[in-house]
Amino acid sequence: MCAVHFDAPSVATCRRCGRFCCRACLPQLETCTECVARAAADLPPLEPRGTLAIIGLWASAFAHALMAVVGIAQLATHQVEAESLLGIVAGLVALFYVLVFITTVVFVARWFHLALRHALARGASLEVQTPAAGVWSWFIPFINLVRPFNLARQMLLNAGADASVVGQWQALWLVGNIASNISSRLEGEGALGVELVSDLLLVGAAFLCVSVIRKVKWEPFSPR
Repeated sequence: MCAVHFDAPSVATCRRCGRFCCRACLPQLETCTECVARAAADLPPLEPRGTLAIIGLWASAFAHALMAVVGIAQLATHQVEAESLLGIVAGLVALFYVLVFITTVVFVARWFHLALRHALARGASLEVQTPAAGVWSWFIPFINLVRPFNLARQMLLNAGADASVVGQWQALWLVGNIASNISSRLEGEGALGVELVSDLLLVGAAFLCVSVIRKVKWEPFSPR
């Protein structure tokens, strides 16, 4: 029988404390409400890291938009050489983007790590067992095309939010990066044209990632 509700039959034991639980005490898969509440209470709030990640993504979107504007100017004036005035401007903007990109990666990775900690503390069913494994999946070739987005989708579903935006984010991110890789193998105005498409797609991907971060929120748990 349940250790809390003595008149209710147990359905499983809590994977953390090991006590017998009825369905009312075990709504979060294999973890009872008391263990979930204790684990969640020990974690720092998610919002501050989410705010930093959003700022980084807005800055990254701005950098991509700036590169797109410079690329359009280069195509319009046919100044595609690196030694031209617009070529020098494009190089400086690219340097700015690299700095913004590194900062954004750090901010988003820190948010992703804490978001996964919150999800796992609440007994969410994820593809990974540790937050570190989830973060590292962004940096492993081929795995980074699928797993991070699956984890974001699973977090949204466990938080009771609509997860359809994840597929849109994934599509724009994938196509944008493919276009960027193609442009690096081209030369002249053709490379600029493909890079322009990549920049616009990645701006959209940044907006959708911001939407995902804003959606990943959990209601506080209280023991029953």
